[in-house]
Amino acid sequence: MSAPVVVAENLRQTYEIRRGLFRAPARLQAVGGISFAIEPGRTLAVVGESGCGKSTLARMVTLIEPPTDGDLTLDGIDAVDTPSSERRRLRRTVQLVFQNPYGSLNPRKRIGAILEQPLAINTGLSGSERRERVRAMMAKVGLRPEHDARYPHMFSGGQRQRIAIARALMLSPKLVVADEPV
Repeated sequence: MSAPVVVAENLRQTYEIRRGLFRAPARLQAVGGISFAIEPGRTLAVVGESGCGKSTLARMVTLIEPPTDGDLTLDGIDAVDTPSSERRRLRRTVQLVFQNPYGSLNPRKRIGAILEQPLAINTGLSGSERRERVRAMMAKVGLRPEHDARYPHMFSGGQRQRIAIARALMLSPKLVVADEPV
């Protein structure tokens, strides 16, 4: 067996909630001491009622927000106490697929531009290389590559979900986190 892609040990997330000018802030525990490890090729499902911290956990694992306490290792590297340059590299190894694909797709941008954006930000590929990768990824997720000039509203809900998955896969991450089941 190979080394885990993600190791979380006793992850916690606590928020301070203001209660007024003269009252001390309250502390809200969103995630309370969760531990797990995910090995390559394996799946972890986090199940719970609404408001139990599933999305907060996803934001911590994808490095959108740091945990209040605990240890998080991505690809063998400490993701909590790491320099920002290393954290930027680690963010490419973990991508997030949101529950509502239409809400996560910019309605003013064509699908080709949406899928190309992660490559433009995170790689040194030329424009033609990026467009080639976009078309290949569209074909890989079951979309017609020639539809890269269409806008999000021109696709069905299932097609938009495939576009969101394609965007998450554009950087060849080692881990894809879904905000809700896809």
